[in-house]
Amino acid sequence: MRQAIRRFHDPCRAQNLLNVHRRVAQAVVVRSSEAGCSAAADATTSSTADDTFATAASTAAAPPETHTFEGVQITILRRHSATMPDELTVDDVKAMLDDGGFEGNLESITFVNEASQLPQNPHERILLLDVVRVLFNSAGADGGETIGASDLGEWIARHRLDGATELVDAATEIAQAGRRITFDDFKALLTRSKLLSFQRERGTDGYGVHPSLVRTTAGVFFQHADSNHDEKVSREGLARMFKAHGLGDAARAERYFERFDLDKSGELDKKEFTRLLLGLKMIDGDGTDKLTKEDQSACVIL
Repeated sequence: MRQAIRRFHDPCRAQNLLNVHRRVAQAVVVRSSEAGCSAAADATTSSTADDTFATAASTAAAPPETHTFEGVQITILRRHSATMPDELTVDDVKAMLDDGGFEGNLESITFVNEASQLPQNPHERILLLDVVRVLFNSAGADGGETIGASDLGEWIARHRLDGATELVDAATEIAQAGRRITFDDFKALLTRSKLLSFQRERGTDGYGVHPSLVRTTAGVFFQHADSNHDEKVSREGLARMFKAHGLGDAARAERYFERFDLDKSGELDKKEFTRLLLGLKMIDGDGTDKLTKEDQSACVIL
């Protein structure tokens, strides 16, 4: 029997929910009180009678298409593809949110035409796109805009993802067409092949990540918590991570720190920190604090 979907109001989770969809290139979801963040200092603010918050990078850009409701504000850059000719609509977005369990109020949905028109992301926690960007860079992008089919093939082999047939088939098709792979293409490949997926049936706020990608994913969290970049996570850094991700107060963070500071050095190294993520079930394969080869997916709470 299908489990009931957990309902939520969190704009961070709503943002992740939208960003995992293959028809969304990028979405930013903010509370009304956070909507003052614009995409760039020299951006032109487009104001209407509904007092929307969409921004335009230049007068040459097409004006954002805004639909006003009440509550959180959503800005979406649509992903365009020959296999998805229909434009993403307001009803599509509302259906995505409802199916995923979002029950907050919507103040506006704005569709923009360029990434520069998106507002700044105000969220402090690690988000889905942060993880995808690191995986994309590890496939050879290195901060660039595209990777080649050969880069993707090597990445598949390096992570032993040969069994992900849909991903392998897509890489073969791209190679035959002589195309290069954009960040949006890469995100769509990960979600379509279920290497990265929204885990509604788990009854938790998380995404499934293939076990071979868990170490890289844990590294994203580690770099975020390692605020002074010394390859160690302090008590203060862990407490900040707990607060940002709604994992508990400083006292709970301290208990986990003491439990996983195995060498009692007063700091967490990468190995200890990864074990802590497993113990928290931020990364979870088989219900233990270790990942095994038999694990088919792991849950990363973003």
